[in-house]
Amino acid sequence: MSKKMLPVRLQENVIVDAVFELRFTSSKGFSELVPGSAREIFGDITAIEKTPIADLPSQLREMDPNLQHQPTMRMVWEDIILIIGDRTLGIGYGTKYPGWNTFKTHIYKLFECLDSSKLSSMISSVERYSFKYIDFIPKQYYEKLEKPFPITIKLGADEVINSAMKLQIEKKEEFGVSLFEFSAPVQ
Repeated sequence: MSKKMLPVRLQENVIVDAVFELRFTSSKGFSELVPGSAREIFGDITAIEKTPIADLPSQLREMDPNLQHQPTMRMVWEDIILIIGDRTLGIGYGTKYPGWNTFKTHIYKLFECLDSSKLSSMISSVERYSFKYIDFIPKQYYEKLEKPFPITIKLGADEVINSAMKLQIEKKEEFGVSLFEFSAPVQ
């Protein structure tokens, strides 16, 4: 198959979840100021929701490393979701991933909002940023293929070929760490 024949995109959108997250160290009160600044990003807001973590005292959230980056609220526009926490800010989508060009534009808008508001002065250091996406390829797209996901794993003398499996690979890249997880079949 020539390089020109390789598909760039599937006909159907198979991405069921996509999130960009920024984790940082910030001044107290960061999460309370975000909603006011964020309203300017995407226009009329559909909903603002507190998460169960928000009911915990901020001192407890700050002391527990498992809670420090948990979102305390969600702002929802038509299908855009902004997650906000004491030390985290993320953007994702409800049910319709709009494609990379739109996602990238929304990430830039988020950074512009941070830069043009008081919020940027409250962030003392960025700890990490990450992209996460989950795609789910329905069986109808690969059931006629002889070997749709040619994965072979050798454990000692035994080979596992195209069996039900869950595989996770963590690879160091120039930009950081890339994590790949594959599960088949998904029930």
